[in-house]
Amino acid sequence: MPIEISPADVAKAEELLAAVVSEAVPDGDYAPGTALRDLVIKGLSVATAVMRTETSTARSLQSLRGIAELANNPNTAIANDLSTADAADAWLSNWFATRGAGSFARGEVLVAVSRRMDYLVRSTQRLQYDRTYAFYPDTAVDLVIAASELSPVYSAGGAVAYYTFPLRVVAAATGAGYNVSPGVWAGTGGISNYVLRVTSAAVFQGGDTQQSTADYLRTASDAISVRNLVNARSIQAVLPPLFRQIRRLLVVGMGDPEMHRDTAPALVPDGSFDSSGAGSLHLGGCVDIYCELPLYTTQFSGTIGGAYPRPDGVIASFGSTETPALDFIALGIVPGDVLQLDPDDMEGRSDYLIVEVLSNELRVAPSAARAFRRLAQELRYRVYRPMHGPDRNVFPLSGMAEHGYTTADTRTPCRVGAPPGAFYDVIDVAVTNPNPGDPFIDPSDGRVHFALRVETAPVMPLTGDFETPLPFRVLARDPRLTQTALAFVELELPPEYDGKRVTVRYDGNAGFDAVSAYVRNPFQRTVNAAQLVRAMHPVYLSIDIEYSLKAGTNAAAIDPSAIAKAVVAFVNAYDSREVIDVSDITTLVRNRAPAIDTVYPFGISYQLLAPDGTTVDYATTDRVAMSSDKLVDTGIVRSSEELLRMGVSDRTTRYVTNLSRVNVSERAIPS
Repeated sequence: MPIEISPADVAKAEELLAAVVSEAVPDGDYAPGTALRDLVIKGLSVATAVMRTETSTARSLQSLRGIAELANNPNTAIANDLSTADAADAWLSNWFATRGAGSFARGEVLVAVSRRMDYLVRSTQRLQYDRTYAFYPDTAVDLVIAASELSPVYSAGGAVAYYTFPLRVVAAATGAGYNVSPGVWAGTGGISNYVLRVTSAAVFQGGDTQQSTADYLRTASDAISVRNLVNARSIQAVLPPLFRQIRRLLVVGMGDPEMHRDTAPALVPDGSFDSSGAGSLHLGGCVDIYCELPLYTTQFSGTIGGAYPRPDGVIASFGSTETPALDFIALGIVPGDVLQLDPDDMEGRSDYLIVEVLSNELRVAPSAARAFRRLAQELRYRVYRPMHGPDRNVFPLSGMAEHGYTTADTRTPCRVGAPPGAFYDVIDVAVTNPNPGDPFIDPSDGRVHFALRVETAPVMPLTGDFETPLPFRVLARDPRLTQTALAFVELELPPEYDGKRVTVRYDGNAGFDAVSAYVRNPFQRTVNAAQLVRAMHPVYLSIDIEYSLKAGTNAAAIDPSAIAKAVVAFVNAYDSREVIDVSDITTLVRNRAPAIDTVYPFGISYQLLAPDGTTVDYATTDRVAMSSDKLVDTGIVRSSEELLRMGVSDRTTRYVTNLSRVNVSERAIPS
């Protein structure tokens, strides 16, 4: 540890030595100005001051309070000294606490190539952002990027200029410095000689340095609590040190106003959850662990109307292998009819309420008490309609049909299933194999893009071209599971694109899957509770800021894009336990650009992505809050009480924005 002594320390040491020596050798004259004072006392005063300081430091290292004082010393050399860190680690290891390790930044790059062919991307290939920061493909195995997955980029003349493909990458080391800004990268990683350049369009997220000693000690009271996932304090103690990317954590359990996953659900005819809360009864036994994690852009691909397994694992679909194939709709089966399975073929109850009818599939109510117990083939079945008198067979008209089966797979016309987990704003929905001659094909990449989120079944415009905003819809079958590993979310496109391949780009939460898997691990989870990790419900802010410059100031002195980036960083890093105020952003802009004379009054529009797939719009001129008085009537309005029944409150939301939602410009002054 660096030795830091002041003149006052030396003076105190001198007086102490003079007193001690005078008492031990009374015949000497040790008064100030004497030879003995200068030669004996002053000569040893510096060494004595050093030893006193060392003794005091050693004494401080014997207690957590003393270590905290050293760790918070304004002298950074003392605060960051290894002996202080080692002492804190040694003391807290007695309670099996560990210092939070640093975390790796992650993000996505776009690789531009000159030739359409398959590309091998090895997991060990190193991509340089600059001389300091390097990244690797975010995968444990080598990747093959098929030629069919490349997106063409066209020149102004309509010819293919080059091709691109996205690549997820992870930092070579931990640290906040790896949260690099968008730009052109310094190296191509040696993927291929045909790689033209590597670029990134968004700030990387998730990089963090090792937990400081001061912060480690601040969290020590939680760290030495019970080391399991049994209560809120112990969850706070276990998860953040293991997953340093967690910025904030909130535990919601029995009795909390946001807890509604423990209710007995009411189902509506389409099989989705009734968010009205009518007839809800809290059963307890559920814990939602809300985590605020860094954002990143990711994507998934699928087939519109194709089959995929239900993310919640519920076996709720029934089909038939009869030849010729049956059409359940043509047979007259409707929601509310009952599917009866032969008790010899299925365990448990044999009657199941049908909530949705497709031509090739029947879906039953997915509640735990009535969902199919297991997968089965070659089942005998019938469908009947409950009547006031005797039940009436719908199919077959008598007896039992053969060749039925249950499945956890599901498919819905015009829809594609989103991956479970944190699913935030949809950036782009692109049909990758449109029909030739489709008027909505974007000539720059040969795809049809959907960017207009709507609340009703999407309908294609009668006329238009690739610049026309095309609609899509987001639906959640059970809002109680949205933003969890069991989330059942679908995207719906117009019927014209049923059966087409689609790639969806969206905002995700970095590290969510790892945290969720840890909590759901049978060796970690609490045996008497259904625990789920849940991403915070996102609230996207849109801000338009106008300013004027001080007299005589050159407009070139202001960089509006840099101010916009600062606002984005401020919002995304804001502690959502606090309240964002318009004045906070005004102050930020002024401090960022002293040449600005006036920041004109502005408001903030913000949009909640609700758990049921809808969007809820708000506007404010002062503070951002999930309050009814700030709602904007766009046709679908959710009251605060209704949102609370879906788990949404100021506690469970986070503020998010991006450069497309923040506009900073100089106000034009009329001449």
